[in-house]
Amino acid sequence: MDRALKQRGSPMRMIAASMSAVGFLTLLPIAAASASGGSFSGNRLITQGIIKAAVVYDDTASEILEKKVDNRKELSESDKTAKARILSLLPKGKQSGQLHETPDIIIEYVRAPDVFIVEIKTPDIERAKNQTIDWFQSFGFSPDAVCNYPVFFMLDFDLKLRLRDSNIVFNTLPPDCQ
Repeated sequence: MDRALKQRGSPMRMIAASMSAVGFLTLLPIAAASASGGSFSGNRLITQGIIKAAVVYDDTASEILEKKVDNRKELSESDKTAKARILSLLPKGKQSGQLHETPDIIIEYVRAPDVFIVEIKTPDIERAKNQTIDWFQSFGFSPDAVCNYPVFFMLDFDLKLRLRDSNIVFNTLPPDCQ
């Protein structure tokens, strides 16, 4: 993300603040493209006037994710404590924002719709997802909370460009979550 964009706030947080959870989740691929100067049309990414095949998001996983957000299970007491520990990483006075960053991932919390978003920056998607699960569990989040709170994944725009034409169908859910 460029410095000016970070100062204004992440595109995901700006969009999430103005939408319902379902609308927000539906627009993730479009928002990621527009934040980096591209546009998204169907499964095509348009950058600088050139049409390229985009990474396709798994529709079934996206539907499951929407249902998890709409029908959110209440967290256990230990998961509530873990969430509070995680949210204590937000800058003082902030209710949404970046919690953690490595070369492979950026983890953000968005208060409305109350979700954790993980942006994957590496082509080793499985490693990035596992790294994320380990991070949440290091705070005491249970595997059930990771799956059902939910924590969800998206691909960094630059990674999408690098993976174009690779026939990847991206699953927004954590591993082993249905």
